[in-house]
This record gives sequence, C-alpha cells and structure tokens, in this order.
Amino acid sequence: ENADELRSVLASEIERLQESAGSRTTFRASVELVKNLTVEARAGSHRFFIDEPPSFGGAGAGPNPLEVILAGVGACQAITAALWAARLGISIRRYHVDVKARADLRGLFGLTDDLPIGFEGIVCEVTIEADGTDEALAEFEAMVESRCPGLGTVRLPVPVETGWQINGKRVGRSAGPA
Repeated sequence: ENADELRSVLASEIERLQESAGSRTTFRASVELVKNLTVEARAGSHRFFIDEPPSFGGAGAGPNPLEVILAGVGACQAITAALWAARLGISIRRYHVDVKARADLRGLFGLTDDLPIGFEGIVCEVTIEADGTDEALAEFEAMVESRCPGLGTVRLPVPVETGWQINGKRVGRSAGPA
C-alpha cells in the first residue's frame, strides 16, 4: 500500500550508509523481573510483558522468551520482505510467516550437560501472495533470505558477553561461544 514511501526510506537509508564512515546501529532492550516468572521488557519506547504459561509456573501475562525470539525472527523477515518488495516493485497482497523451533528443556533444569541449551533448529514457513514474474519473485526470496538481520542473527554464532553486579559489586564476566 505504501510502496513508494518504503522505496524512498530504503533508498535514503542505503544512501546514508554509503556516505557515512560508520554503519553500525546499536539496539537496546532491558527487562525487569516483576513477580515470579513475569518480566517487564522495555525496547525503545515500548513496554511489554514476557512470561511463562500457568502450567509452567507463570501468570501467562505474555509470550515466553523463546516465543519472543521466534516472533522477532518472523517479524524481521516480514519487514525485510516489505522493504525489498517495495524496492523491487513487487506488490505483496499477503505475507505470513509461521516460525517454530524445538528445544530440549533438560539442560534448563540441570538434568544433563550433554545437550545444547536452546533451540535445536528453527523452521520458517513463508506464505506469500504477490504480483511479479517467477524470476522477480525468486530474486525477492533470495534478497529476503540473505538480507534479513533476524535470520542472520540466529543463523550465525553471535558472541555474547555477560557482566554481573551482585549487591552493587561487579563480579565475573562470562563470554559465550564465538
């Protein structure tokens, strides 16, 4: 619906990044444990709750943390698709992503040290209705798959550094696998 506006935004951002010496953007979020397993998250000017379902000891006040990760991947893919469709002149009538993943929770509960903690793999199923030639839609698919930061983040190992302050005192620092 607003392809011209998205095309203009994308062109402007590409031009800005080409002209600037630094092209990195910092994203931030913070969370505060509110009660039991309910967490209030802040990202930009937004606040939302992340929780576990009552069957897992939570209050069901929001999606669980792993669902938030999956929603972020799907949302990033849809946003990337909207931008590149506008750039390529493809009209999207519908873009839907189902994202699912399996995780073995035995590691969370300390029942084994032999399993990775987290997702075993992520599956994104995209349903799209769009106007364009088969060739243009194939190029579009390749653009979305290769340029989506959410997909890129979960596909590649990302170094994670964790700092702790306990009772006002800085203690150990942990670096995750690179």
